[in-house]
Amino acid sequence: MPPGLDLSGAWLGDPAVAMSWLDGTPFFPADPGDEWIGSLATALAVIHRAPVPAAPVEQPHRLLAALRSPTVRDRRLQRIATAVEDLFAQPDGDVVFSHGDYHPGNVLFRDGRVTGVVDWFDAGPRSRASDVAYCRGVLAVHPAGDVPDRFLRAYESETGRPLRCDRWDALWAARGFLGARGRWPAALASLGVMITGIEIEQRSAMWAEAALGRLERG
Repeated sequence: MPPGLDLSGAWLGDPAVAMSWLDGTPFFPADPGDEWIGSLATALAVIHRAPVPAAPVEQPHRLLAALRSPTVRDRRLQRIATAVEDLFAQPDGDVVFSHGDYHPGNVLFRDGRVTGVVDWFDAGPRSRASDVAYCRGVLAVHPAGDVPDRFLRAYESETGRPLRCDRWDALWAARGFLGARGRWPAALASLGVMITGIEIEQRSAMWAEAALGRLERG
């Protein structure tokens, strides 16, 4: 007996069936401890150890196209577009199996530990740095502070390798900046995070400036 059936397509846009059930709920703490951050980082590292599918590497072309649009007048977004201009053209040999939308809203926790990861719609081969930076961009909005850097350190400790993702950080910061007046406030509210579009925009802007600053310093 499946735990859920959606013949109308309300969940995903098409009829769907839930084949299994995972114990846990999404958890977005305001002041996460090392255990929560470490568990979040370890789960992503485990995903990245899976075999890489024989398929083209997924790239966020729509986001880059939005940044390149002639209608973009924001100077910060223009600087990000310039910083990542050749990001996709340079071969990235560190390609992993990627979740594609990895952040605490798609991770289930129980007692501060990861019990499962959901929403695999965007899974596929991607740059390791892109996948890590994607999560960092969300963490920079909430809980913000030093959490994105603690997450990166925990991921590096788990994988035993340093990772530079400055340009990807800048690109995914633009995603938060562009989504601040769109669906982000409602999506975060559904996870118990009450934050305004202006706050999302401000925190994404700060994260973008930090990434751009690291790039400028080399």
